[in-house]
Amino acid sequence: MRRLISISLVLLTGICAMAQETASGRLSSFRNSTAPPIKDDLKNLPGKTIKVLLQNDNTLTDALLKEAVEKGWYISPFEFISKEEFAKEKTDTSAFFLIRTGRNAGWKEDSGMDFLSFRKGSADAAEDLSKMDEIITLPLSPTDDNDGKILPYLPSYISIIQKHIEKIIAKTINAYRGMMMYNGIFNSGSFGNAYFREGDFAFDISEDKLSADSNGKASFVDDSEIEDLLENPPANTLFSLVLYPSEPTPGSSNAYQMLICPDTGELVYYHRHHITKNKTAGFSKIEYLSILKYFK
Repeated sequence: MRRLISISLVLLTGICAMAQETASGRLSSFRNSTAPPIKDDLKNLPGKTIKVLLQNDNTLTDALLKEAVEKGWYISPFEFISKEEFAKEKTDTSAFFLIRTGRNAGWKEDSGMDFLSFRKGSADAAEDLSKMDEIITLPLSPTDDNDGKILPYLPSYISIIQKHIEKIIAKTINAYRGMMMYNGIFNSGSFGNAYFREGDFAFDISEDKLSADSNGKASFVDDSEIEDLLENPPANTLFSLVLYPSEPTPGSSNAYQMLICPDTGELVYYHRHHITKNKTAGFSKIEYLSILKYFK
């Protein structure tokens, strides 16, 4: 921990219908807005200055997010703003913001998770921050997180967000669907190695079996090893990231499974699912078999 110290498509028919209804509602609300469509505004983003909200809470998350933006944000100019400035500017429908959301950032709703979100200003944000038009939102950490698991991944998050915006500008994805575009879909490709934490799988698997099944390309590592590896990410290598609330509530809390290729800034796999008594956090056996195809 040297660096830290120094500074969906495969769902049941009923669930699909619910998801489509929810997406339809969001899409309708966006399109009925009097503000310019998000996809049109994003075309002009390279000439705009996006506003990055810092909590100024003396946390490593805040400090390393600032550093990740300074080093990795390339798609447009940017400026850092305080909570006081954000309170004045959040209703500007021509402005875009990179913000942390969740209870720790002063949001009313509490899912047990904090997030990193790229959003457009909204007149309705004066009363409810969740009314800001969402472009993309990535899970950040449990609300009461103290282990800093997410911190080495922040540069990758900055890349993922920008690649998502670029796809919207290029009209290769829908501007209104956010992470629904990725849920449960494995990107094509092959990779040289993959690193997982013990506990990233929702079933018991030994290091020997993981290595044998992946032709010696996948292995378990601990947090300090991940941090060291991500300081200079190896090429063509996958890193897993599994996030969920510290005290999940079965049936309502979500778990997030991701595979990230940091040297290209690609989100290779993303899946969000409800935690239940029979479905815990972590990659399932079916997901595991799909992951192994990357190493054939």
